[in-house]
Amino acid sequence: MKEFEYLPGEEYEEISDLPLVVTCVLNNQKVEAYNRNPKYAPRVGFLFRKSKELEEVISKYLSGEILVEPRLFSEKTREIKARTRISY
Repeated sequence: MKEFEYLPGEEYEEISDLPLVVTCVLNNQKVEAYNRNPKYAPRVGFLFRKSKELEEVISKYLSGEILVEPRLFSEKTREIKARTRISY
């Protein structure tokens, strides 16, 4: 995962809902980059390559049809937050 650089919007989906990001990652969707815009701090946008699989995960998440193991969810949440934390 790398800091945001220009990536074409038609190819990538930006998601800033952390539980949805974690659910996508746990369902084999790769974060291509993240966007930490100081204007919206501390919110971080995570960029995923658009695909049918990503749309299915998002749809199942929004409808409450997807389940993830709680311990893995917690571990992955901590890992993602640690990667995007700004060190001063």
